[in-house]
Amino acid sequence: MYDQLLELPGSAAAAMQPAQAQLLLCSSRSGKLSPSTIQLSPIFLQLTSPNKANLISPNRKDMKTAMQQKDSNRLAVLRALLSQTLNASKTSSPINTDMQMLSLLRKSANAAKAAAEEFKGAGRQDLADKEDLQRAVLEEYVGSVE
Repeated sequence: MYDQLLELPGSAAAAMQPAQAQLLLCSSRSGKLSPSTIQLSPIFLQLTSPNKANLISPNRKDMKTAMQQKDSNRLAVLRALLSQTLNASKTSSPINTDMQMLSLLRKSANAAKAAAEEFKGAGRQDLADKEDLQRAVLEEYVGSVE
């Protein structure tokens, strides 16, 4: 996690012509500088770090809250997401951006919807309701990003 940001002056950032500018971030652990990309926009500056998706951090906080509130449905969904993220990090295409995390959330929501339909077709309304509740939690996260 980066602790220090070497800032560009406001007028210099606004006057830059290219769509992207390189910025050096200082890590507090190693003290080394590493490049990161800033997307320049007339309205705001958006920092995109190549190292971590922003949706993963709230996921752990929400998991802790779900444990404290004994919300087993939300906890199961969050554990599954964390597991899928961890498994993806061990492959050739790890989840590094919010867009990749959003794709994972949508894929999981679609899988839960398909499973609910299968359970309804098999006459297992209890399992279909459980899948619908899990899909609602996933769509809550998808809605928070869009």
